[in-house]
Amino acid sequence: MATNPGFLRFASPGEQRCIAREVLGLYNCVVVGAIYTLPRDFGSPTQPEAFFHPLKRCAREHPFLSVIVRDIQTDKPFYEQVPTVQLSQHVSLLAPSDQNVTAAIQAALAPELDRPFPDGTPPWRIFVLPLKEPSSYFIAFAYSHVLGDGASGAAFHRTFLKAIAEGDSIKPGQNSETAPASLKLLAPPFDTPSRLPISWGFLLGPLIASFLPAFIARLFGIHDAASHVDNGTWTGGPNAQWGGNLATKIIVKEIEAPVLDNALRAARNHDTKLTAILQALIVGALSKAIPDPKITNFVSQTVLNMRPAVGISADQMGNMTSAAYPIYPRSKSQNSTFSDNDWAVARDATRELGENASRLRDQAIGLLRFVMSVRMWMLGKLGQRRECSFELSNLGAVDVGHYPDRPGAKITQIVFSQTASAISVPINFNFSAVKGGEGLIYTVTWQKGALNIAEHDEEDFVEGLCQSLSRGLENLR
Repeated sequence: MATNPGFLRFASPGEQRCIAREVLGLYNCVVVGAIYTLPRDFGSPTQPEAFFHPLKRCAREHPFLSVIVRDIQTDKPFYEQVPTVQLSQHVSLLAPSDQNVTAAIQAALAPELDRPFPDGTPPWRIFVLPLKEPSSYFIAFAYSHVLGDGASGAAFHRTFLKAIAEGDSIKPGQNSETAPASLKLLAPPFDTPSRLPISWGFLLGPLIASFLPAFIARLFGIHDAASHVDNGTWTGGPNAQWGGNLATKIIVKEIEAPVLDNALRAARNHDTKLTAILQALIVGALSKAIPDPKITNFVSQTVLNMRPAVGISADQMGNMTSAAYPIYPRSKSQNSTFSDNDWAVARDATRELGENASRLRDQAIGLLRFVMSVRMWMLGKLGQRRECSFELSNLGAVDVGHYPDRPGAKITQIVFSQTASAISVPINFNFSAVKGGEGLIYTVTWQKGALNIAEHDEEDFVEGLCQSLSRGLENLR
């Protein structure tokens, strides 16, 4: 409450959604990792203290790293600043791996995605995995979605790398494990009425649907959610019946540089963006993998980074995303080649995604402020049908910075992942790359039991999707 000396501000409706989801045990964290090359004079990466200096820089630059959330069981949770951050509580060192890069990262991420944060401390941590290649480390930033979106993880790594590159300024005593709270103000919420106005026409559909029996709402084409699913939409299994039983499964895959370069070249030649191509290829993969003729369409939940639309720096942490919900008919093609029609659809999708990401009026996230209790709204989703077929979240080519005076300090890959949602979508596809880098690593996460197939078949099912996606990218012309 406002009389608390550490009080910063109340959580916005969008932030309350993240809070309620985690408190109810329906979600845990976002993890954005990076493959680092560390300079020889960095120190001893086998000791947590080696990472305290760059973490202090991050804590100074990003005020969300020194906050906790109070009154989480109520409809008025708020952010509170802690006076100091005990860095030793936020660093884990993993045993070196002799596996290949993707296998090592997958093994490291799997247990971390569902590992809860301790009460009373800012909900974030890093974990460090030494890789086979000398001076190469996978350093992952795991954090509550309450602190930020996927792009926030990229902002963290930019600051972290900059601190490492400027490591020659370290003075004796700077590796104390205590970091003072940031003096910067916590960013105001993104999803305010002034930033995200909602028209009556956009509001009335969900409002009316909430009062009508479901079968009547469907009869008149009125939807109580931002996405438009129908009886023919594949949505996997139903939402979890209760929270607290997270069981995230993950597969990590690499798209090698020649394949990615070919895909980007084809995208430019056809006036499209990679995200629209990925949407279509995922739909094609699902169409092949799910033979049920009753499935006629798929709905993507495609995450939109709204920072450019509101003039917010890419270096600012926080939740500043919305989503688009494009509908795709089931693909009838049995090969992985894009037809002229596929390219036309991808161009239309590129245009629509661009328009959605630049438009502030009638964004889906803005509807949450009309919900009386976000917590009760979230509870009402338990056991219900999921709202989409899959989520696609693409951080794009992340500019991590370049330090020619410190060639030993660099990031070669960004790896984006997140806990599978016990509600909402049955499967998540998470993409990211380094600007000017070679290839990309992507992750697929899902909740055990969410795909509506036998659990022992889930990994083979997802592996098949990844193989179809890879072939589709290779065949783009």
